[in-house]
Amino acid sequence: MPEPLNPAPVTAVIPVYNRVHHVETAIRSVREQTLPVSEIVCVDNNSTDGSLELLQRLAPGHQPPLVVVQEPRQGEPQRQIRQDA
Repeated sequence: MPEPLNPAPVTAVIPVYNRVHHVETAIRSVREQTLPVSEIVCVDNNSTDGSLELLQRLAPGHQPPLVVVQEPRQGEPQRQIRQDA
C-alpha cells in the first residue's frame, strides 16, 4: 500500500488595515484550521490604530512563524494591478 501523501507547506496570508481588535482572533483562527500552516504572513497596509505594533509584539517566538510585512503605500499594490490590466 502506498504511503499517504504529505501535504505541501501552506502559508496563510492575513491582510490587516486598522483591525487591532481582530488581529489575534484572525491569527488564532488560522492556527485552529485542520490543515496546519507552515507560516502566517500578516501584511499591514499602513494601519494607524496600533495593528502593526501588536503584530510586531506577537511575532517573536510565534509558532508557526508569524511574518509581519509593512506596506506603507496604502492601496498602492491594488492601484498598480488595475493600471497593468
